[in-house]
Amino acid sequence: MKLWQKISLIALVFVTLAVQLTQFYILDSHFRSAIAREVNSAASAHSALAASLSNHAAYERLKANTLFLSTDQLTDMLKDTITTDISTADVIEVKKGGKTITAVGTEVLDGASYDLASVKPNDAITDGKTVIFDAGEKTYLMVVSIIKLEAMSYELRTVYDVTNVYDEHDANLNNARMWGLCCGGGISVLLLISVLGFLRPLKRAVKTIGAAAAGDYTVRMPEKGSSELKTLAHSINEMTASINEREEKLRGIAESRKRFADAMAHEMKTPLTSILGFADILRIKSVVTDEQRRDFASAIVEEAKRLRGLSAKLLTLASTDNTPLDFADIPVAQLFSDVHATMAPVLGRRGIKLTTLHKNAVLHIDRELFLSLLYNLI
Repeated sequence: MKLWQKISLIALVFVTLAVQLTQFYILDSHFRSAIAREVNSAASAHSALAASLSNHAAYERLKANTLFLSTDQLTDMLKDTITTDISTADVIEVKKGGKTITAVGTEVLDGASYDLASVKPNDAITDGKTVIFDAGEKTYLMVVSIIKLEAMSYELRTVYDVTNVYDEHDANLNNARMWGLCCGGGISVLLLISVLGFLRPLKRAVKTIGAAAAGDYTVRMPEKGSSELKTLAHSINEMTASINEREEKLRGIAESRKRFADAMAHEMKTPLTSILGFADILRIKSVVTDEQRRDFASAIVEEAKRLRGLSAKLLTLASTDNTPLDFADIPVAQLFSDVHATMAPVLGRRGIKLTTLHKNAVLHIDRELFLSLLYNLI
């Protein structure tokens, strides 16, 4: 997987998770608030019903002009009251000692087979305890409390339909998922475009490095963009420039070594020829005077010294391409005498006579190199 693909995928996952979690948090907060409103509304209606039952009991007691209503009278009052107040709740049930005294609206709970007694609040039954339960395909909120009527304790249960709150929550969740996917798709496209834009300089850097690896050290990367990209481009350009400079130096060294080989083959020819010539004369001539032997030997020694000095200069030229010159003041008469002594025997074997003409002057020169120049000219 390529870098831009990894970055896009990771960014998409994190952004999608952030969007989804934010949506779910907002929806959950909204749902909790809606449930809290339903609970408060149901508790208020329940309290109003409990107060209504207590007031009706007092009214019936005053009406009957008695201290306490009988159980039958109280039961009839409860039936009449909850029948009248059923509009405030979907189901109203009054129990005493675990036995249902009266109940209204229980048919909405999937028929008489559904027993409210099986639905218990989370805590012990005290005023305002609530519980949410499912009956069939609907969801209900039940409020349970203990009310005192004519010195007797009754359990009052009121049930309210809160299915619409859960249906709305489910619908919001589905919409959140759908919009999350749509937003994720849109964000992924934007991220892809952004990542490709951010990585374009890196692609240029890779292309530049690839060209340098292929041998093109003249390629350069444009130094533009952010400071980091400018630094990267500048570093790559310095690297390719440095490699190019070193390659030029290596190429120069290779060329200088080639020149050295050519120069060595050419420059060594004259002194070696002179040395061989004088040595051959000493070998062939049967009678050589002491003066001639000394002259020939001196010529051989001088040419050998010149050969040594010349080879050292050529080696220096090959290794550094910058030969240090040994300048000295040399009289022209001495210089031409050395040339005549070296070249005359060699040229004589070819039937050539060497004549030197000069003025009494002094040259400031490198002797070995200047002699090589004269020998090459001759």
